[in-house]
Amino acid sequence: MVRQRTANPSFTGSNPVAASLFRRCLDQRSRPTPSPASRRSQQILTAPLAPLIRRMTAPLVLGIASIIFFSVVDTWFVSRLGEDALAAIGFTFPVTFFVMHVTMGLGIGVTAAIGQALGQGSDTDVRQLATQSLILGVIVVLALSALGLLTIDALFRLLGAPDHLLPLIRDYMMIWYAGVGMLVIPMLSNSVLRATGDTLSPALVMFAAGLVNVGLDPLLIFGAGPFPRLEMAGAALATVASWMIALIVALLLVGRRERLLTRHIEPLHHWPARWRQILRVGLPAAVTNVLIPIGNGVLTRILANAGTAAVAAFGVTMRIESLALAGMFAMATAMTAVTAQHFGANSVERLRAAFAFCVRETLVWGAIIAAVLWPLAGPLAGTFADSGRVAALIVHYLHRAPLTYGLFGMGIVAASMLNGLHRPMEAMALIVIRLFVAIVPAAWIGMQMGGAAGALSGIAVGYLVSGVVGTLWLGLRLRRMTHRSHVVT
Repeated sequence: MVRQRTANPSFTGSNPVAASLFRRCLDQRSRPTPSPASRRSQQILTAPLAPLIRRMTAPLVLGIASIIFFSVVDTWFVSRLGEDALAAIGFTFPVTFFVMHVTMGLGIGVTAAIGQALGQGSDTDVRQLATQSLILGVIVVLALSALGLLTIDALFRLLGAPDHLLPLIRDYMMIWYAGVGMLVIPMLSNSVLRATGDTLSPALVMFAAGLVNVGLDPLLIFGAGPFPRLEMAGAALATVASWMIALIVALLLVGRRERLLTRHIEPLHHWPARWRQILRVGLPAAVTNVLIPIGNGVLTRILANAGTAAVAAFGVTMRIESLALAGMFAMATAMTAVTAQHFGANSVERLRAAFAFCVRETLVWGAIIAAVLWPLAGPLAGTFADSGRVAALIVHYLHRAPLTYGLFGMGIVAASMLNGLHRPMEAMALIVIRLFVAIVPAAWIGMQMGGAAGALSGIAVGYLVSGVVGTLWLGLRLRRMTHRSHVVT
């Protein structure tokens, strides 16, 4: 039997200062130790915004840029197999992006829900939401994977892939679909970490996964020593192996270091309520993210009318562009967590200040990217393309699209901030406008006017229009929130 220690009345009465210290010690012992996530949440809500956003964005730039860079290197290794292999990888991009964007959409819902709970100071909700997010994500992605395995030939024919490329596509996608279930856990775990303000750990996880992928690529694609030459299948196996490493590390970070996963899972009848918290933002965000690869699929279909050279050039430019825009994507990812926590704490003025800072940063980054890519367009095209036609189209695109990246990047950040504000339908509207009102129609018109080169120029015009719309939309939303907060006050 353990005897409970109480303060001695005579002691407390004779020495009030010591009694006060004694009571304070008892209070601290009874108070739960703040988790690392709770401490970081307080920093997000009180730290100066510009250094905070840069500090959260910088590791994400490293993580996103490393993954995209490794993906570009992966594409380069595949390009050594010939133009058909490069075109086959180009056709897989919309499909692989579709599955990954569903998971990313769920991750946005996880970040928004956990960020809001942290802003409100509810640690119990944070742990239950983190645990339920992994359960929900595995169910969704496994269902998509099973559907994909059953529809490979039909789906890629619909995207315009010629019959002679289907065996190459099948070699890659059979393995990719079979292993994609291992992708969801590290992606959602990284979303949990980012919601707490930790952007460095997810970046390191992504970097490690990319490094494994690139290290295995030449061994499995071309064969070396005990490794057989597997070509397209080897590229897919290298990717799946990198996911396995990321899965193990992410679970250790979220479960052991952060203590954000719980063994005391709520009864089954409570699960739908937790899933609704995640899906309130996550479902529209997933649908929104799915629209992006669908839009890329439509663009691929438009460019397929100009031949495999146009599709190959488009695939290469999308990889280069993703790397160039890594800073914009990183800021958008960081701003979902920053916005969600400030939304939970009802700190509107700091949100407006964060928006103004993001506008300035994206415009500066866009100008720098354009200045760097203009002289590098030719050398980059020569690195990825043996065909003169493919190289010419790559140069054509890289001399035009980067001029619009500043405003286009702010449009990306605006959609992420709207998700953090739990306005996912408005974020979806921005993506619909970006893809199907601006970019796709402009590309189609460009194709009619100038073939493949015209279509690529049309994409750049669509970027510009969508960026302007996104920036104005978010500015109006924040002004309305400020007005309402003043009226309530």
